[in-house]
Amino acid sequence: MVIRREEHTIDIYCDYNMFKAGVERIIDMIKKSGKKYDRIVGFPRGGLTIALTLSHHLGLPMVVPYFFGGQKGEDYTRFYKIEYPLTTIICDDTAGRGDTFAPYPENDKYVLFATDRAMERVPNIYPAFKFTNEHWVTFFWENLR
Repeated sequence: MVIRREEHTIDIYCDYNMFKAGVERIIDMIKKSGKKYDRIVGFPRGGLTIALTLSHHLGLPMVVPYFFGGQKGEDYTRFYKIEYPLTTIICDDTAGRGDTFAPYPENDKYVLFATDRAMERVPNIYPAFKFTNEHWVTFFWENLR
């Protein structure tokens, strides 16, 4: 079952195969960049899944930020004020507006899905897939039925 959001007109269901293909694209992008990273940060909640998978496949330790918030309607981005060295990969499941990544303009950020708006607003966002603001992405870990 895909949950319909009123403000979005097109639903995307990211099943395990799409997730795997996206993570493989991200791994390829990271390897082709030639940059040396020493850790991965995954933002709760969706970023944790991507960070854990990348950590296993790239052999890098995963760091989980100390996090409060994330309740419906709450501006949880104010809690993402931890500074990370530029050798840190920051990842999340989606980047719609770029709010979560805004405090980290210099860090490289890898996501499964990103909008052009987020990528224009915040530099160094590298998506496996692009989507528009009309899309709503539901991941397999959100809906097991």
